[in-house]
Amino acid sequence: MNEYPRDAPGQREMLRAERAARGEPALPPAQEWCVVGYRLDMAGFPEGAAAAWREALALEAGLPQAHLGLGRALLDIGDAEGAVASCRAAMEADLVSASRGHESLLDDPDDDPWYALGMAEHLRGRLDDAVAAYE
Repeated sequence: MNEYPRDAPGQREMLRAERAARGEPALPPAQEWCVVGYRLDMAGFPEGAAAAWREALALEAGLPQAHLGLGRALLDIGDAEGAVASCRAAMEADLVSASRGHESLLDDPDDDPWYALGMAEHLRGRLDDAVAAYE
């Protein structure tokens, strides 16, 4: 059995190998990094997930899901300031994306940037801001 890579580059190699073994085409690079970020997040490796989300954003700075994913990873790492900034960036990118006809993050309860923002504000000790975000 192969060890599950905990880092973004290793997880990317595994994703590529899995897709090739199934005869599936390669994903666009930013989407590939998003899949890697989700996989590492779900496996409990926030540092690797953060690295993957940063790679996705380096390729496509306006990806709301990448900003939100980075915010969640930073929250898991304990970087409240970074998490707040990433959640706010997710909301801004979501507005731009929605204005272009793309599905809003707010349409999916599992991708609620307000909830993640509330958790980050709580971690910063700003309880009034946390409650406002939750509302």
